[in-house]
Amino acid sequence: MKRPFAVLAAVLAVLLLLERGWSMVRADLPAELEGAEWIWAPGAAETSVPVAFYLARDFDLASTDEPLRFAVTAEGEYQLFVNGRFVGAGSWMQDAPLDVYDLDGLLRVGRNRILVELRSMRGAGGLLGSLFSASEPLLVTDADWQVLRHHRKGLHEGVARLGRAPQAVSWGAPPTGRWGTVQLADGVLQPAGKVPRSAVTWAMEKSRTELCQSVAELEESGVRVQDLGLGPGESFCQPLLVVDFGGQGCGYLELELEAATEKAYRVWFGDRAEALPGARTADEQIVLVPGSRRWRASHSRDASRVWIAGVDDVVGARLRLQDNTSGDEWPPPEEGVWGLEPPAAGPTS
Repeated sequence: MKRPFAVLAAVLAVLLLLERGWSMVRADLPAELEGAEWIWAPGAAETSVPVAFYLARDFDLASTDEPLRFAVTAEGEYQLFVNGRFVGAGSWMQDAPLDVYDLDGLLRVGRNRILVELRSMRGAGGLLGSLFSASEPLLVTDADWQVLRHHRKGLHEGVARLGRAPQAVSWGAPPTGRWGTVQLADGVLQPAGKVPRSAVTWAMEKSRTELCQSVAELEESGVRVQDLGLGPGESFCQPLLVVDFGGQGCGYLELELEAATEKAYRVWFGDRAEALPGARTADEQIVLVPGSRRWRASHSRDASRVWIAGVDDVVGARLRLQDNTSGDEWPPPEEGVWGLEPPAAGPTS
């Protein structure tokens, strides 16, 4: 009879140690993230294919007198909008702190909407965020957030209702899975502003060629070869758009498409010898929320020349040269870009 009691005592001791260890880890969690959970779209992690969608939350504020901040990170990458205003973008990296944005002036008394565009090239991912004031969480990511898989007009601004959109799935509170413990960045980022004409470089010229790759090269680039129907020894050829920005250097690439698409594009940066040496993995993979027409890069790159594989409907490309700035108003391109005359002069953002 002694042995079962000994085993039970040992199990209880282990559980006590685990609980104590969990408490110690949780004690390191910033107060601003108390109650926040890693969330994602249901079923997306099971697909293993590129996905893009929105996670959104409507909420009410009784006052905006206190400083308001939003801490956020996401794997693969996020684009943050508050009441229709583009705030910023980024992605999760091992041991990197959460980005913290100053939302003063963007939130209002009454109903508000936070919307986050999520992108993952492998289906799986997670979003972690918290709206807080004076270290006290006011709104955190949890299973009450709703999943929007298609873009529609008025969704960012809060005009279009979320309705019965499905709820997010929760992976749990930090530390969870590979994401481990989390901290907040020391500095506070200012929301992106409208882009002055001087901070935008439109593509100077574009040309079209063709990119042909073998099955082995495609697999190394992360392409799902099984979807292409290729046989042994066959190659896959697709359009390759070359966009030249005239040696302008680093910036945030932004593309506008002629029509909504659900295709995923691959993007390389630099001269051809550097950008396309055989089977090199693409620098970026572009996937849009179904129904949307605009894509913004989440990180600045040396983008004097850009190669976009598989695309045949890009009608505008520009580099946003200022760090952490963007806007929803696109200033007109300079004369002759894409072979089109610019619109008549008028107010610019």
